[in-house]
Amino acid sequence: MSPLLCNIALHGLGNYVSVRSTKSKKPIMVRYADDFILLCKTYESALESLRLAEEFLATRSLKFKETTAPEVVHITQGFDFLNCTFRRVTNYGYNKAFTIRPPVFEGADLLVHPWYDESVTNGVKHTIVLVTVSKDKLKSVRA
Repeated sequence: MSPLLCNIALHGLGNYVSVRSTKSKKPIMVRYADDFILLCKTYESALESLRLAEEFLATRSLKFKETTAPEVVHITQGFDFLNCTFRRVTNYGYNKAFTIRPPVFEGADLLVHPWYDESVTNGVKHTIVLVTVSKDKLKSVRA
């Protein structure tokens, strides 16, 4: 029941933030039940999007958890979303034999194979978005 109620309560959040954003590049929202991320081009845009998201939640008498306050991070620092860690890495496992796409990595904690996409990497060769299982999730599974 909880995911359904969250979807009802958060319906329209992405549109609300995108329409009210004053920056030229509108943020992109990814949402799954009560978890969501806002992907922005600049730090200023991210702060504005966070403020708009808090404003949207306040209209529905909701707020972010005090224990897990929202944070603004750069993609190179990485962030956790749905028990996965997303992080942009440059020259990770670089091999000159691969000119179009970096090699596929083998590893126990690798969840999704890395990919090369010019829209994600801004055209920088051998830059990938690495998706791995978050450290907190691995600790809980091992425990």
